[in-house]
Amino acid sequence: MKSKQWRRHINMHRMNQGYEMASDKLRNDSFHLAGLVLGSVNVIGGALLTLYILILKADPGWIDYLIPFVMQIVGYGTVWLRRTDVKDEMKVRLYSLNYVIIPLHLYTFLNDGADPFWALTFLYVTLAFALQNRMLVLTSVVASFVGLILIMVLSSAETIAVVDREDHLLRLILFAIFVAYVAWGLKVGKEKETLLYDYMNRAENTAYEDPQLAMPNQLDFNLYVDYQLPETELIVAKIEMNEYEAIYNVLGHRKCEALLHVFKQRIIELLADVAHVAKGEGGQFLVAFKADESNQEEQRLATLPETLSGMYVLESFDYMLSVSIGVTKSESDGRHSDELMRNAQFALNHARTLGMNQLIYCTPELKRSSLKTIRLSDGLHRAYLDDEFHLVYQPQLNLRSGQMSGVEALVRWEHPELGSVPPGVFIEVAEKNGFIVKLGTWILRKACAEIQTLNSSLANPLRLAVNVSVIQVEQPDFVETVLAALEETGMSAELLEIELTERAFLNHDEANLMKIQKLQSHGIQVAIDDFGTGYSSFDVLKKVRVDTIKVPREFVDYVDENVDNQHILETILSMANRFGVTCLAEGIERKEENDFLVRQGGEEVQGYYYARPVALEDVQRQLFTLKS
Repeated sequence: MKSKQWRRHINMHRMNQGYEMASDKLRNDSFHLAGLVLGSVNVIGGALLTLYILILKADPGWIDYLIPFVMQIVGYGTVWLRRTDVKDEMKVRLYSLNYVIIPLHLYTFLNDGADPFWALTFLYVTLAFALQNRMLVLTSVVASFVGLILIMVLSSAETIAVVDREDHLLRLILFAIFVAYVAWGLKVGKEKETLLYDYMNRAENTAYEDPQLAMPNQLDFNLYVDYQLPETELIVAKIEMNEYEAIYNVLGHRKCEALLHVFKQRIIELLADVAHVAKGEGGQFLVAFKADESNQEEQRLATLPETLSGMYVLESFDYMLSVSIGVTKSESDGRHSDELMRNAQFALNHARTLGMNQLIYCTPELKRSSLKTIRLSDGLHRAYLDDEFHLVYQPQLNLRSGQMSGVEALVRWEHPELGSVPPGVFIEVAEKNGFIVKLGTWILRKACAEIQTLNSSLANPLRLAVNVSVIQVEQPDFVETVLAALEETGMSAELLEIELTERAFLNHDEANLMKIQKLQSHGIQVAIDDFGTGYSSFDVLKKVRVDTIKVPREFVDYVDENVDNQHILETILSMANRFGVTCLAEGIERKEENDFLVRQGGEEVQGYYYARPVALEDVQRQLFTLKS
């Protein structure tokens, strides 16, 4: 946004530093209008009075010339004053000088009749009422009464003969009634205006301030950043409480609000003297400060993870909190609040993936990666499943029989512009944007249909293993979706194996456990994928009766040489034997790895040593190759 456009925009909201409300600006504009109108009246009036004296007045004296001169000086001074930075309260007092000189106006007309005075008096008083300023009205009324008294006392006999003092007295009474009536109306109007200003201030406070924490919100923060950027380099940071939703669910609204207050106070104590701090969404806080060549502010920012993490004690409730922080610089990452907030979010997202209490700066590589992720997310939602996605199958071998026991269905995506996208990339994106539910249902149905077709030609049908995301399990209709796929394709439930990670048992474990048990009651098998990599892999075996545990590649890699992997694999194989479950080792790529598993009594394997993932039409050929 151009600077002039932005200045007009910011004046509609708040001025930098002072942050004047729009309602205050409205009142100030009336003061400026008063200065313009009053000053202009005196400038024009002084000019006309000068012409009158020069052309029509007989034998003018020095005081006759002094009066228009004073009017001109006061008028020009008032017009100039409205453009200065003088406080508005002082401006109103100075504007009142325009009314104080009313008696000077009358001097010229004392011997020429009183009617011009009455016109001038009502003009000034009406103008003061129109501007709705008490100081101007008071000055106008006082000056007008002084002028009336001057006429009644100093007018010549000829003037009094035309309009006698009784008539002036009557006009004075009528004028007082008029002033009292209008003053009452002005008082009522002022009360309404005050009430209106109060509501406007409340509305603007709601728009620009977080009501819970009584601090600036994200809209205020964006305005601040955009106002500073044209002339200042900024560093912007997003600070987030990790797992804020889980914290809210555990603590409840009241305690969570108290936690936010303590969290806010720690940020303010460290950065308030150098930074603008605001409340973001959920458990996020926003910080912006001016970049300094000495990097002192950045050094202070680097201490935030240590300062904000740790134990929080709330009403005898202890909670260990960690944070993630994303940082961006206007010098390299953008010249508008939208850009900086987006890039700070990119850095924050990356910080989350690196563990607890991470502070990450946005880099060009990170921006490119994040933008690619956004593009992939959009591409997933736009993708035609049957056109862009296809399935491949990796054989699983029974070491004891030497035959193929089953296949694992794996999905592949051919993006129309990006080409082949690795599953490790787009599956993660699909889980974040929710597309995994639609994709997972498509994989399940298509895999069941294709393997059922293959099994119809085999004497010993193959088991089909399908990976299922925890997000799918948490869907209310998950069980119905799986059973519908079996019914539609005619595949036997005993030949379907659902592969789950331990997350399925840790998140909402009771609800998920009931769904898994219901599937098992129909004969469907359950496998735990990547067994041993989580904190609670062994605990899962106590919660659910699984049929297969899958040992990941990291425990099989060079197991013939790596003593630690040998101990881990031996322990898992022994435990599987005791629990009576099948143990399948993934990622077998070398003969030595395979031989070690054979010696240890391994039951099933899967990996490139035997077969890579292949299309459906190649699965039967692989079947005969493995047999030979």
